[in-house]
Amino acid sequence: MIWESFQKRKMYGKVNIISSSKFGLGIFGFVVGIFTGLIGLGGGYALVLGLIHLFNASVYITMDASLATMIPLTIVGAAIKITEGFVFLSAGLMLAMGAIVGA
Repeated sequence: MIWESFQKRKMYGKVNIISSSKFGLGIFGFVVGIFTGLIGLGGGYALVLGLIHLFNASVYITMDASLATMIPLTIVGAAIKITEGFVFLSAGLMLAMGAIVGA
């Protein structure tokens, strides 16, 4: 995965464009966040399908957008759990290093 990220890939057509306003995407993200928070499931499935069917985005962009939304959510969630004292930090850091190398 790390090696592939440094390779140059050809993009065919305009696959990196989502034809919608930023406000519309923000509202969609808000609705998905509320919906998945109530149900208790991850929002990746709803983001990907919604971006494909509602915003006519390509599959590649929707998967990347779904992965990109996990970064701030993970940071906020981890910070909350650390401040609440639910995280054994040294074990978490060791698991993270192993996961990064394994990816």
